[in-house]
Amino acid sequence: MALVDLGKYQEPGVGVFAGRGRGASARKAANLDELDKSSELVEVRVPPETFALNSSFFLAMFGDSIRTLKAEGFRQKYRFTGKDITETVESGIKDALHVGTSL
Repeated sequence: MALVDLGKYQEPGVGVFAGRGRGASARKAANLDELDKSSELVEVRVPPETFALNSSFFLAMFGDSIRTLKAEGFRQKYRFTGKDITETVESGIKDALHVGTSL
């Protein structure tokens, strides 16, 4: 199982993940395009001190994965652990599939 630790993309002392640019940078740094092509499951660790993970960050980081894998494929491949962000994930899945390629 591959590990993506969101803590690596968090500014020290800031409990918020925000911004499309930051999400896109995190996607590239985590090599998600390659992970999407692999058969490997992906654990995404969300730091417990996370206060919020906004939709622009989430969609920039995971939108392409959702569109590539579709909803169930994404849910099966990506496992979010740590802080519970289930609501953000489910909302992001709906948004990514609804808006197509625009963010």
